[in-house]
Amino acid sequence: MKTISPFAGPEVSDLVSQIQLDQQGFSSENRSGHREPLVMPINIETSLDEFGLDAFTRNISPEGICLIAPQPFRPLSEASIRLMSGTFPKRVASTCRWNKKFGMSYWISGWQMNAQLPVGKILKEDHQVEFDYRTNFRLKTAVPVSIHQDFQPKRIAGFTRNLSDDGICLVSKEAVEVGRTGVLEIMRLNGDSNGVVANCIWAKPYAQGHWVSGWEFARAPE
Repeated sequence: MKTISPFAGPEVSDLVSQIQLDQQGFSSENRSGHREPLVMPINIETSLDEFGLDAFTRNISPEGICLIAPQPFRPLSEASIRLMSGTFPKRVASTCRWNKKFGMSYWISGWQMNAQLPVGKILKEDHQVEFDYRTNFRLKTAVPVSIHQDFQPKRIAGFTRNLSDDGICLVSKEAVEVGRTGVLEIMRLNGDSNGVVANCIWAKPYAQGHWVSGWEFARAPE
């Protein structure tokens, strides 16, 4: 892990720009139509997974979904996918169309779903998830993040919901503590990672055992 400046500034801005370029390049290779950026927990059941696998969406469209998971999927393989959404909680039979590596431990895959997703309703529901602390530009993308808070005996695995030059919103399967500073290890598409110091300013339960939290990057004393 490469640790960058402990304070928000040009290096953090450069990191956000690099992640945005990663996303644009990857999307141009794999997207055939418009999809809405959305980071939401999902559960995938295949014939090989007895209890299902938790993963996260990267974007959705009425006909399909792009997701990121800690395992690969074979193109043309079948699965049952459930969004952890009150608006659309049912499982949908889906077919994997493509699969690519993301960093060292994750894979991104594109799925065609056998039922239309109510994208507008899902986005409206998702809009209520986080507090609107940041009014500047936010890049909506799912990027793996490892959360290190001093009081935690182990690292917490999470994903970005969005990020900006000032802060970041994360979703994780374990709780984080508000008011505590930590180091967020943010993974790039090419496998590189950067450690950024940030303070957790809010957190709340979200989507069947998950947590969503807002973090502010540390600033230099004036």
